[in-house]
Amino acid sequence: MDNTNRVLLIEKDELLGDLTALRLELLGFSVNYAPSVDAACAKVKNEPRVALILIDRAMAGEKGDGLSVIQQAIAAAGGAPPPVLLLTTDSRTGLPGSATDAMQSWTCEVLTLPYNPVRLEQQINHLLGRPVPSAIRPRNGECAGITDNETIAT
Repeated sequence: MDNTNRVLLIEKDELLGDLTALRLELLGFSVNYAPSVDAACAKVKNEPRVALILIDRAMAGEKGDGLSVIQQAIAAAGGAPPPVLLLTTDSRTGLPGSATDAMQSWTCEVLTLPYNPVRLEQQINHLLGRPVPSAIRPRNGECAGITDNETIAT
């Protein structure tokens, strides 16, 4: 099965999960939504190949935390692991300390919540190695319509 447009979205907040899934679908992605780590682990086991994982940093469950899901996805990928977009309310927190070493085995970026939909699209395009449409391409180190200090190299 072609996984180039499949995204695993793991978000505990149902409203944010629904809105993010809708945005991803509008961008042409097929979204596999999991409201918990346990549900995400089951989805990774049953449908392991995805192009991208979007995960809430604060996720936790009986089967571990968000890092557990990412590690299972890497193991299930059978090759290059999918890139990860980590959703967090505090961009300074980034990944937990336990993820620092593991992070070397996958591509990961952080998106601060609440996110700008243009920023979401820009980071997904960057992670997947897709061209960034000129309407959202960074200008002079800033992103059009983005007010935070994060930038993406193009």
